Amino acid sequence: MGNERYVRPRLAQLARHGVFYLPQHTFLSPSHSVEVHFRALEYHIPEATTEAAVTHLSLAPLLSRMPWQLSGGERRRVELGLVVARDPSPNLGPALS
Repeated sequence: MGNERYVRPRLAQLARHGVFYLPQHTFLSPSHSVEVHFRALEYHIPEATTEAAVTHLSLAPLLSRMPWQLSGGERRRVELGLVVARDPSPNLGPALS
């Protein structure tokens, strides 16, 4: 990645370089609304572009819902929105367009 080789990279180490791992299972907390997930992201990563991700992926109607109220596709869109809002490095993979 870049000019460095990582033999056994850890997810936190990769995240610092702009990589985000999106697992097949959900990483959303069932006890928090979609909006709370985005607010938590803004709290921990102030430079996150949450409004742009919400707009781009049409997530506004889902903000008040709980993860268990979402369909599989809606849940995945929310998860992808959280990834995109972190603004991963555009040089490490395909861009969302």
